[in-house]
Amino acid sequence: MILLTATTETIEAVTLTTAQLDVHVSYVDINTGSSTITPGSQQVALTSAATTTILAAPGSSVQRQVKMVTVRNRDVGAAQAVALQKTISGTAYRLTADVVLAAGEALQYVDTAGFSVFDASGRTKQAQVLSGAVASVLYTAGGSAQPALLTEETGQRIIKELSMIRFGVGKLVGDPFLGG
Repeated sequence: MILLTATTETIEAVTLTTAQLDVHVSYVDINTGSSTITPGSQQVALTSAATTTILAAPGSSVQRQVKMVTVRNRDVGAAQAVALQKTISGTAYRLTADVVLAAGEALQYVDTAGFSVFDASGRTKQAQVLSGAVASVLYTAGGSAQPALLTEETGQRIIKELSMIRFGVGKLVGDPFLGG
């Protein structure tokens, strides 16, 4: 859940190029004095490399609960990297890493499900495991992503070895439940 609980808190989008993004934010305001609940929404078109407020701060004695944020790349040919952040009194706190959206793709936050990325057809994007083929993967070495090739055989061996590792006293030991 993302909450804005003070008049100094906002949600911002950080973009790196001029690709066109449409942003929609749905929220509810809860008046802490009267317990009145008021739904609302805010729309923003992003067309420059900048940090832009996509959800304004709530009023005094109001808590704003973010229900949904959708950031869609409507540019026909350019990709756009976008990150969402919560800013409190001028200090930014990242909610996401930089997410590169190809043309037609969208980043979405739903308060009951968290963040997801959708392709141009509306399907959820997720990591894929290829069977019977060589997969290109990234791993982190010294703080930077490095490409590597992973065959199905190597991947299965790594999975088997990782499933058999259990931390013992000062050493790694096999898992007796898996015959290790």
